[in-house]
Amino acid sequence: MGIRELLKKRKLAKLDLQLEERRTKALLQIAERKSDIELMVQRPRSTNDTLNSVLLEEVRQTLTTLAENAQHADHIDKLDDLVDEADKQSNFNAYLCPRGEIRNEGHLAFELMEWWGVPKSETTRLRALLEGKVERADDEPEDGRRALFALFNERDEWGEYRDDYEDAMRIRAKRLFRAIMFLPILAVATFCLAFYFAFLHAPVLYGPILALGIIFAGWTGSCVSVISKLPTLEVCLSEKLDSYDRLIWSRLSVGTIASVIGCAFLGWGLIPISIQGHSFAGVLDVNSNSESPIGDAFRVLVLLAVPLLFGFSERIKLFERLVFGKGRKAEKQKHTGTE
Repeated sequence: MGIRELLKKRKLAKLDLQLEERRTKALLQIAERKSDIELMVQRPRSTNDTLNSVLLEEVRQTLTTLAENAQHADHIDKLDDLVDEADKQSNFNAYLCPRGEIRNEGHLAFELMEWWGVPKSETTRLRALLEGKVERADDEPEDGRRALFALFNERDEWGEYRDDYEDAMRIRAKRLFRAIMFLPILAVATFCLAFYFAFLHAPVLYGPILALGIIFAGWTGSCVSVISKLPTLEVCLSEKLDSYDRLIWSRLSVGTIASVIGCAFLGWGLIPISIQGHSFAGVLDVNSNSESPIGDAFRVLVLLAVPLLFGFSERIKLFERLVFGKGRKAEKQKHTGTE
């Protein structure tokens, strides 16, 4: 058996294992939805509050069919669809809920979404639309059940979005973490390569390679800045999640440009800053440094730290004005909300 066939067989075995793990989880989730239905049916109700037995039997049969289909599903996506359908079936609990508990179930759903961090504007809109009908459920139970059903659907949609949001942020955080681990090593290697060409008296190569190392260091600082400010659900609506990748790339671009501009200002001496008697321009000048290993290590450390700091400070208003040309008036409007 060749290496290619072995790798293919190993990949198929891994996919089969993932499918079986997801199948087990899906069956458990469907069983939990069945249990939710049965627990709702067991709740005591008044004599004039008739249980909708036809709907109950339909929901039971549908959940049983979904469990059987999950046993034979051959793809993870199909299992996910079956679980989603089971969640929708469990929302019919709203029509099986005893009249006297509709109000409590509605308030619990509202409080759960607020605890999740759903934006206040969304929960306020839902309360204005549905809370009144839930409150009047004792007098108008059918309207209350319809409102509760809509509220359950909205709760599930926010719950699904919350899970997707956390998964998306977790993936982005892992990618940024890998970049933070890899880019400094790449930047140090690039600086050492630049010093090598400087030793060979090849300034044509020294300059571009040094600039490349500064860019790598700037990327690192920008990644640190982004990962430290990943938004939480309560400050980010659903449409912003889809555009957050674009925001990440724009911030990385600003941080990189800020690193290059900041290092250029320091190298030209426009910003007179020195570290223990060594200016950044002196660090860039290969002829002004001692030939000792400690001196070379100091230069690499400074060359790594300074652009990394500029990249991390990509939100500073100075760089926003330099890169995007934002004036004081625009900045004032942003803070006063008069845009």
